[in-house]
Amino acid sequence: MLKTLGLLYGELANVAVQQPSPIGTHNARYRWSLAQRLNVIVTGIVALALLIFIGMTTLWLSDSERTQLAENTNAAAMRLAQQVAESDLSSEQLQRILNDLATHEFVQHAHIYVYIPNDNRFSYRASYHHSSASPLPSQEDYLVDEPVRTFGRDYFEVAMPVVGNRDLLGAVLVRSSLSHVQFQFQRHLWLSLGVFLVVMISVSLGLRFFIRGMESNIHKFTRAVASASQNNDESLQHVHYLPSEFSELRYQIRRLLEKYRHEQRYSEHASNQARTMRERMEQEIGERTEALLDVNRKLTKALEELHQYQRKRLTEDKLASLGELVAGIAHEMNTPLGTAITATSLLREQREILAERVQEQSLTTEQMQGYLQRTDDSIQVADRNLMRCADLIQHFQQLAMFNRNDTPREVDLAVCAQRTIERVQDALSIPEHVSIQLECAANQRAVVRPLVLEQILLELIENCIRHASIRDKDDQPLPLHIGIHITCDPNYLTVRVADDGRGIDPELSARIFDPFVTSSRSKGDKGLGLFQVYNWVTHLLHGEVQCDTELWFDGSDDEHGTSITLFIPVEPTP
Repeated sequence: MLKTLGLLYGELANVAVQQPSPIGTHNARYRWSLAQRLNVIVTGIVALALLIFIGMTTLWLSDSERTQLAENTNAAAMRLAQQVAESDLSSEQLQRILNDLATHEFVQHAHIYVYIPNDNRFSYRASYHHSSASPLPSQEDYLVDEPVRTFGRDYFEVAMPVVGNRDLLGAVLVRSSLSHVQFQFQRHLWLSLGVFLVVMISVSLGLRFFIRGMESNIHKFTRAVASASQNNDESLQHVHYLPSEFSELRYQIRRLLEKYRHEQRYSEHASNQARTMRERMEQEIGERTEALLDVNRKLTKALEELHQYQRKRLTEDKLASLGELVAGIAHEMNTPLGTAITATSLLREQREILAERVQEQSLTTEQMQGYLQRTDDSIQVADRNLMRCADLIQHFQQLAMFNRNDTPREVDLAVCAQRTIERVQDALSIPEHVSIQLECAANQRAVVRPLVLEQILLELIENCIRHASIRDKDDQPLPLHIGIHITCDPNYLTVRVADDGRGIDPELSARIFDPFVTSSRSKGDKGLGLFQVYNWVTHLLHGEVQCDTELWFDGSDDEHGTSITLFIPVEPTP
């Protein structure tokens, strides 16, 4: 085999001697030599990599410069708008504020406009332009009441509204030049092209020296192989010089037979190692299995302890909630009961005085009339406060009544909601400024507790009518729209009751579902309506309640009102 290789490399050596510089030559079969291909491939890869790098760095530099300019311009516009908002809008002060922009070299133009509410437009007031730039015409026709940022061909412009005490006072316009960005872009591009040329020249020279060195090593290797094949020296020991690029080939050929001789021994050794590893893995698997079982037992015990702790905490939370409810009931009933007791005590004292005067026969008609009047007043006070106690007890009786008397059944949701609206109209005599709109698909049926659902809608609508109305300066109620939106999917019934009223104070919005929380206690409200709704939905219907509210401010056009959304799981169809 070495003789054959020697003859082949001898022919290559002869060709190399006849053609000492094969780079750039042509033969009958291939147009390009290996050296030319290597030169083209390496040069092309390096050139492509450099072009991609130059393009990416150029784009990154341009984008970063533009971004930095935009941030600086936007910051300058915001600072200018703040200074204008804090000024008295006089021309001298505005011009002094604009002159401070001279410290910013990137600012080319700056305008200040004053907003004229009657004409709903902006009026030009003052301007600034860089010493190297000509004045910019007024841009008042293009201003709006919100920030606008614009990139032009050679500029970046920011229009920022000036707001003071939530009122639009005017606007500022700041325009910066992109000349610095363009200069940095061109500078980086020319520098990158220079580096590209230097690198390409270096790569070409390096490839030329590399190819010449490879040619020399190939010639030496072919001569060494030819000499070894002629001398039948398979070990090539007589060769005193061999390029390091081919020395490993000689060693690998010599070791090839040794590898084949030891193949069986290596196979047996690998089999023994595999058997040992399998036994070791089986042992480790057994140990880890036992450890996992032990961990599983500990986790099971910990889970049981966690469940016990959760049940204990649930019981404690229920007792705490019950304690808060009992305390609230006691607080709410203490006042009317105390007033009723005071009225009856006063009535008893007046009766004793009357009995004493009757016994003395000194009772006059005026005294008798006064006694009757005071007796009537005391009876009315006691009756009114006892009726309030009775209403409280009746409300709490309703919490448990529906769980006993109302059973789930399939109903038409639109009919159920319409019936509730009619009940509200009959019970409350809805004021003229209140309108109720129902949005529910026809023939939409679901299995629910109809009595509970009607009572929930009744409480929510009544709560809107009592608390959401907005009154003008003449104490006349503004129109109030109440919307009821009902949708149903296979899993949940969604009921949304929304109004466009005054909204809920943030201090109360976090506690509106607590008992005895109300903003109209002076009008006789007990603060139990939304508490009942929350208990019916969460405890009886196993659903969720969500409240969203936006406060109404006089003169504001923002959206306002309260929306309460109920998510009720749908009972399976029987």
